[in-house]
Amino acid sequence: MKGGRQRSPSNGDFLSPDPVRRPPLFLYGLGVAVVMLIGKVGDAVGPVLVTENPWLLLLLNANDLHCVLTASSISFVPWLLLCAARRMIEDPLFYMLGLHHGSAAVTFVKARFPVFEMAEAVIRRASTIAVALDPGMVVCLMSGVHQMPAQSFFCANFLGTILRLLLLRLIPGVFPAQVQYCLSMIHAYQKWCVFAVVVVLCCSSWRFLRLFEDAAEGTECRRQTDSPCKLPRCSISS
Repeated sequence: MKGGRQRSPSNGDFLSPDPVRRPPLFLYGLGVAVVMLIGKVGDAVGPVLVTENPWLLLLLNANDLHCVLTASSISFVPWLLLCAARRMIEDPLFYMLGLHHGSAAVTFVKARFPVFEMAEAVIRRASTIAVALDPGMVVCLMSGVHQMPAQSFFCANFLGTILRLLLLRLIPGVFPAQVQYCLSMIHAYQKWCVFAVVVVLCCSSWRFLRLFEDAAEGTECRRQTDSPCKLPRCSISS
């Protein structure tokens, strides 16, 4: 059938109307892996770069914490442009993954986030607001799965990102002593901070890769059998 994505009446799976033109899942998986690996590297070396090279830190990972801690060492306009560009690299990738590979996206998110059902209900009713307020991985994936128009997604994503960054920029001005104390503690205990972050990231990265592999296997199983199947580590039936 021509038109938008259809729901399978038997299992609630998300089907793509044009599997020939969509990029293969492994390309999205590679893109997600590269982007997240760069972000993990930024987290791992963050305790060192936050005081020695804040520009490089934001290029690697411009999360909320890094944006706040670097706001006092980089002038406003370059900081805003760099943070906005880095943060908006990931969101369209997750959106397109959900748009083109809904089954794998839903399986992956269900396995990783226990509150998926609640989040999906919110996104289904107010996807534009959700993208503007919190354009994270789950929100962007499910916005693609529910076929949010691309123009609406990118507009909400851009405006929400800029607004969030402006609010983050205010934190060092409102709490200068607290931010400076955090920077001094990170500098004093750099080695221990790096060690702790690396351990946590290794554990979380391994689990992330296993879940993404399960999502890919589940999608392939559905294509071959046209019915839900169960994997050893997580269920993909609806």
